[in-house]
Amino acid sequence: MSAASSDLTAILARASEKSREALLQAEDEAQAWLEGVRSGAWSADKECVICGRGGKMEDNHIAGWRHGDLTVPMCPPDHREFTEGQDLWDPRWQDRQGTPELNESLLLRGLVDLLRLKARHVPDALVGAYLALASSLREQYVRVGRRTI
Repeated sequence: MSAASSDLTAILARASEKSREALLQAEDEAQAWLEGVRSGAWSADKECVICGRGGKMEDNHIAGWRHGDLTVPMCPPDHREFTEGQDLWDPRWQDRQGTPELNESLLLRGLVDLLRLKARHVPDALVGAYLALASSLREQYVRVGRRTI
């Protein structure tokens, strides 16, 4: 092996390690954001949980107001987009009655949609972490949702 090859190997190894660290940091940030949403940490915030803008905020019920009390502040455009996306949800989200399993599945679906919206407003290096977390939660939503049928 030539000196140039060993130098290149070392450079590639450092770059790979730096990339791995960046991915782990992105995953940590996405998980922390999601935990903040789930815990209600931002429920009284004055900034949109999606885009971070201030101004007039609206309380967004993540599972729909009929199926949960957990809310996050959203600016009117992001809230409108989230609410329009609910038309694609299980139609029972509009029913007044729910079971604990249905309410849990709708909360998971709402978190999936929030993560996808948030991914549009984070730096490029973080987008993959938010979308990967949304994909994993979507799998859980499907599993829980199947038990409600």
